[in-house]
Amino acid sequence: MLRGLDLWREGCPPWESGGSFLLLNPRLAPVWRDRVWAAEFDRVWAAEFPDLADHVWLGTSGTSGCLKIVALSRMAFEASARAVNLHLAVGAADVWIDPLPVFHVGGLGIVVRAALAGVPGHHLGDWNAAEFVFRAEDCGATLSALVPAQVHDLVAAGLPAPKRLRAVVVGGGALDNGLRERAQALGWPLLASYGLTEAASQVATARIEAHDAEWLPLLGHLDARLDGAGVLELRGPSLLTGWMMFDEEGRVRWEDPKRGGWYGTSDRAELRRGELRVLGRLDDLVKIRGELVDLAALERALQCRVRSGRVALRLTPDERNGFSLRVVAENEEARAEAQRASEDVFPAFARPESIVTATKHCHRHHRPQRTGQNAAVLSVRAAAQAPVPSAVRISGVRARGRPVVLSIRTWTVRMRAAVFPAASRNSTRKVIDEVPVFSTLAQTSKDWPGFIGRKKSASARRKGAA
Repeated sequence: MLRGLDLWREGCPPWESGGSFLLLNPRLAPVWRDRVWAAEFDRVWAAEFPDLADHVWLGTSGTSGCLKIVALSRMAFEASARAVNLHLAVGAADVWIDPLPVFHVGGLGIVVRAALAGVPGHHLGDWNAAEFVFRAEDCGATLSALVPAQVHDLVAAGLPAPKRLRAVVVGGGALDNGLRERAQALGWPLLASYGLTEAASQVATARIEAHDAEWLPLLGHLDARLDGAGVLELRGPSLLTGWMMFDEEGRVRWEDPKRGGWYGTSDRAELRRGELRVLGRLDDLVKIRGELVDLAALERALQCRVRSGRVALRLTPDERNGFSLRVVAENEEARAEAQRASEDVFPAFARPESIVTATKHCHRHHRPQRTGQNAAVLSVRAAAQAPVPSAVRISGVRARGRPVVLSIRTWTVRMRAAVFPAASRNSTRKVIDEVPVFSTLAQTSKDWPGFIGRKKSASARRKGAA
């Protein structure tokens, strides 16, 4: 049986040909790209590679601390494709046009849907908004899928939708309401969706002609539930078999993350009568140009290459790309080191817009709350020279009958505010003014006033006066 890089293909072979193959994102960060293609790395990989017939292996973008290669069976892809085709009522008169890369589940999913439905499927290749519209008109496309950045390009160019196009599934990140309305004014029949690689693409997709972009009908092939913290879990035939994890030290391991057949996502959500509303992520992952980016891992990787001072990533909303990154360095020497290291650390789609020296503040921009989230935000202040807890139990606040336990994440330079699950919206709002974290930042607090010097609470001021 072929293993590791012996399965690699530059493009997607015809789905009907069967067998296993591996597709990698050519925009892997250089630090991972060079390692994956190293001969000794391939030998280690092959030794740990499981015997899985008829599987597709898809590499992540390499922006997390571990490179992850997800294994999805052909049966998983076909279960997802059948569910999507049924939801969109795909028939003999339909034609798919695929503007998404096939090394992602969104692009490969279209290949499988067209093959199972027995209808034409056309792949665009490199993205160009005007070329996409021309090709869609030329082939008589009725169905397609886009990510928000591509929708932005179509709207920015003022391009009307092709006449026969009846549904365009939008995935790869949340679509701004204003952008969606402008696209619909140009005739683009956009359907909001939620999906993930580990489920072979779509999990929930809006109905054609539906106007609700928040509550999405779950596709029939998956079961969904929420854990005690309101985090979405999935079960069904389209889930991954497992994944290969490659850490920064070159170690390789195989994992099956499912527990009792259920896969735990990192997304907070609400469920009602077969519909799903996604509220946001629990971890440090964001979508930039449709790609998942692990901010904390990128920050760690950059800091490892910067010896002259601290660096931090600043996150700001961007209508086209979802978010954009800036690097802020503690001093000029650290800025110069970060500049030299950036091409090796950051993949092409997540390159920082600028690398600057800190003046007043150097912390990540708060992510905007989703409309309708209605969650209580806990204000958390960093206190120097205090023990670092792993979690804090919030007394008096309960979510779905269970006490709320707030995990404490220690960032390199600050601690992100934590958010209650929406399930606790009717519970007591309890604001924490001080949580002891950052025991190692005492010596640097005078140099980084933006991290430490928040306004004290009234109780803290009274204690100080006493």
